[in-house]
Amino acid sequence: MSHQDITAHHSLNLCGLRCPHLLISVIQAFESIESGQVLQIRATDLNAPSSITAWTRQSGNELIDMYQEDECFVFLLKRMPQEVARIDEKQATGRQKEESRKLTADS
Repeated sequence: MSHQDITAHHSLNLCGLRCPHLLISVIQAFESIESGQVLQIRATDLNAPSSITAWTRQSGNELIDMYQEDECFVFLLKRMPQEVARIDEKQATGRQKEESRKLTADS
């Protein structure tokens, strides 16, 4: 499915904003949308792709698509149900603990 097939429920223009303010704005916007809704974000910060990708992975929300349009990065993010986010968070925490144990054992 391409980004042209996806309709965003909300749009947020963060062009000109830099991290951490950019990420704070994304988090605040996510607090006001419902589970299953899609938020389109436009940003110019060169760190936005890595910051937003990391945040979606850590928060349990879904990065549907990311592409560049002119001088803007465009992100399509889907708010996942909190239950799914909590499960993903527990799994990530478990993986992080296991990786930490492996690193400690190898030292």
